[in-house]
Amino acid sequence: MRRFQVLALTLTILFLVPLSGNIPTQDNRSLEYSEMSLLDSTSLSSASGIGASTETVRYMTRELSGFNFRLSNTYTDLSHSLDINFNSYQIPGWTLYGVSINASQIVATAERETLGITPTNYIDLINSSGTVTDVLYQGFYNQPHDGKLENYSLTYKCPYYGVTSDHAFLVVRSDFTDPLTNITSWIEPWSQDLFNDQVATHDTSGDNAILNASKYYFIVIDGEGMAGEGSWWNTIRWKAANVLGLQTGYHIRGDNWYTYSGLPIFQWEAELNYTYTPWNKTANAAMVYSAAEQIGMTGNLTPQTGNYWTFTSPTNITQITLDAIQSIDVNYDLVLRYKKSVDINPNWFVDNSGNLVDWNVTSSLTFPTLAGTIQQTLNITIPSDWTPTGLYNSTSVNYGNFTKYGTVVQCTDMTTGDWTLTLTAPNYVVDVALSDSSSGSPIGENVSILVDADIDISVEDGIGTPMNTGSTNLTIWNGGVVIHAPPDETVSAGLASYLWDISAIDNNGTHTIEVYWTNGLEAGYFVIQVFVFYPTTLDADDYSISAYTDNSFDIGIDFNQIYPVRGLDPPIANVTYFLGSAKNGTMDPVGGGRWTKNGNTASMTSGIYNLTVYAEGFALENQSLIITVHLTIETQSLNWSWSPDNDITYTDSTNLTVTYQDLSGTRIEYAWVNVTFDGQTYNLTWDAFSQVYWIEFYGSNFTAVPGTTNLTVSAWITGYTAQTTSNIQIAVSEESTGIGLVVNWNPVDRNISYIETVTITVSYTFNSAPINDTWDDVWVRATFSGYPLENLTYNAGSGLWEVTLNGSKYLGITTVTIRASAKGYIQVQDTKDLLVTEDIPILTNSWTDSAASTDYAHDIYLAITVTDSIGSFINDAILTTYVFGTDYPMSFVADGVYELTIPINESRGVHIVNVTMVRIGYTTSTMLLDLTVRATTSIDVDILSSEYEQ
Repeated sequence: MRRFQVLALTLTILFLVPLSGNIPTQDNRSLEYSEMSLLDSTSLSSASGIGASTETVRYMTRELSGFNFRLSNTYTDLSHSLDINFNSYQIPGWTLYGVSINASQIVATAERETLGITPTNYIDLINSSGTVTDVLYQGFYNQPHDGKLENYSLTYKCPYYGVTSDHAFLVVRSDFTDPLTNITSWIEPWSQDLFNDQVATHDTSGDNAILNASKYYFIVIDGEGMAGEGSWWNTIRWKAANVLGLQTGYHIRGDNWYTYSGLPIFQWEAELNYTYTPWNKTANAAMVYSAAEQIGMTGNLTPQTGNYWTFTSPTNITQITLDAIQSIDVNYDLVLRYKKSVDINPNWFVDNSGNLVDWNVTSSLTFPTLAGTIQQTLNITIPSDWTPTGLYNSTSVNYGNFTKYGTVVQCTDMTTGDWTLTLTAPNYVVDVALSDSSSGSPIGENVSILVDADIDISVEDGIGTPMNTGSTNLTIWNGGVVIHAPPDETVSAGLASYLWDISAIDNNGTHTIEVYWTNGLEAGYFVIQVFVFYPTTLDADDYSISAYTDNSFDIGIDFNQIYPVRGLDPPIANVTYFLGSAKNGTMDPVGGGRWTKNGNTASMTSGIYNLTVYAEGFALENQSLIITVHLTIETQSLNWSWSPDNDITYTDSTNLTVTYQDLSGTRIEYAWVNVTFDGQTYNLTWDAFSQVYWIEFYGSNFTAVPGTTNLTVSAWITGYTAQTTSNIQIAVSEESTGIGLVVNWNPVDRNISYIETVTITVSYTFNSAPINDTWDDVWVRATFSGYPLENLTYNAGSGLWEVTLNGSKYLGITTVTIRASAKGYIQVQDTKDLLVTEDIPILTNSWTDSAASTDYAHDIYLAITVTDSIGSFINDAILTTYVFGTDYPMSFVADGVYELTIPINESRGVHIVNVTMVRIGYTTSTMLLDLTVRATTSIDVDILSSEYEQ
């Protein structure tokens, strides 16, 4: 088998022992890259490799039972700490990396407590005269659990104590005032010493003194029975500190109970040490704990839970330090975990392109024989998409004792010997796709040598996640020879791409494209084949051939190679054709890629046939083309005739007949025969009796009237040759007989004034039938010499054409011609003269009786009203007033009124005022008025005064 070189593969494996059913944290170590050998050219379907030597780890578990430890405190050190030493469990060459302590019982033991003060003085009980303190008490306990009091002690000084005198007793009470609440026996431990402190200890273990949880109890020195007689007084001094205590107090004989509180100088806390055992009153036994968190237990400063405590280390574990908040006694078993380094050589194999990758991980294991050994386990860390398939111990038997947990394969029940774990992994090269780099079009099984191919390699994991690591290696083979081996490409977003210039090496035929990929952890291998051909062209002289049945036709074909350029001839090429079910064969080579054939249509019926030409050759682009062959029955040219003839008037008709027949003279029925003229097409009708096609034409069917129209006649039917002729003509002339034109005028004499109208009515008929406004191109109009024409309007009620002319448009004598025309009819006309005369206007003035008077001092107002002969106002006339030798123009005001204020000339007498009106269409008119002008006079009277006497 040919071998090929691939990139290195890194595999990380790990041997671990499970803890409490869980997969533990793993130790990881990378492999070196594998070196691969080159495959030979005959085996492009498999690949394999061997990983470099790497360090792995074996694991061994031991269980040892019957151990005990105690955590306890002292009055001077209230902590609970213990160091467990594991030096005796070390095994040369192995690392004790894990220790588990399985506590079978955790029992409370004697707990020592102090009030946490540093005594500096004393509180005193003195049997003296006067104010006597005869009882001292100190509160304690108040723990969250019940407890059995084992003992307590305090420091005192007793300068004098006469045992023959009255006594003071030491006792524990739940109520310091009531001796009936004593929970222990009382003792009298006092010993007289003038100078030294002493310790009083009360062993209460035999008193079964049970302390309730969350409650204060009191140590009491009760000296109420001391009488206080004699010269020496019994004195007990209880060592204390000047601080505010829990509940510290005293009793004054003959008075009340008091606490040491208030001002700082009165605050005291007595010294007290006591020992108790946390107690289960129901079981009447020391308290048993079910979990480490109940006692705040830590191991190597890490909080512990439950009763199974595990400790791990990358190096040998030699000591574990345990701490708690409670004194305990623990029975336990040990679980010891060891590991040791070994070397393995992983290897992989792909048996076929695209198949899964097979992995073998082989390790030679050696385990020492030790007491308590319960488990020897091999854990191998793998990528998540690897699947274990078998576990073998130097035989072909699959033991099967392995389980995959996430990315770890756990192999159990390992023994000394050579063990191999087999696995499968996804082939990460999932596709090799080819496409045309110029268009992006996919390339299938065949490709032209002229194409520059993009080779896109898809690299994904088993769930379709694109890879962003590793690189691909590409090799292209042809005929057992490597023809293209570009540099490796780095994978990004699951893709690596190459450009293959296929024509760089002029090879056609089958090419094998071989790809492998690795990123040091995974691998993939994929092979595809593509057939490279020389591109060709195949062209026909004609792609649509019309031929007759029982005849023949010629075919011409050019079959050429594009690259390298050449015409394709035998023996490297062959061209065949296929026509119908029986007409097929090989075309004849002429040379230089030219091929011809004469196709025979003998015995073939009319219809449309596909003639398919196939051109092919080894490693050539095979070509085919289709030539459409239309086979028809040959027909004669069309014959035609007119009846009566082809020269008619607009109102006449004639028949056209056409004969459509084959070469034998057989008339062809059921054909389509039509005639086209003036942009319209009309179908001819088959006459079965005379076996001709015919159509009747009217002069009104044609646009050119008068004129000659060319007709195109076409005839066709499936299976026959179509015939067409454009040599047919028809002449159509206008109708000249039967046309009537009668013109009537109102007034009849055609004599009107400028302000009057004349009405013209016209009777326009053909054969006495009115020609109305629905006829084609019909019009009736009046034309004038020097004036615009006037169109007459057809009155459907009267059947006449009408128009009314205003005299204001035609002043004088005007020649009027009435003309009438319709399509297909000659034009007719009638001419008459129209006389229009001026109208005589009417002028009225604003003076009385056409006269007025004024004097030199006053100008005079004159208004003239102008109307036509029927009283309509004339507003656009020109009026001039002549008086005093001067012409004065008058101004238009409204509704025919013109005005003027005449300036007066100082000339006495009667003056003629001449008013003249001028307007086209009206006669010029004059009005004469009288104007009397008086001199203006004035009289001045002067009255002279005179004096006289009476």
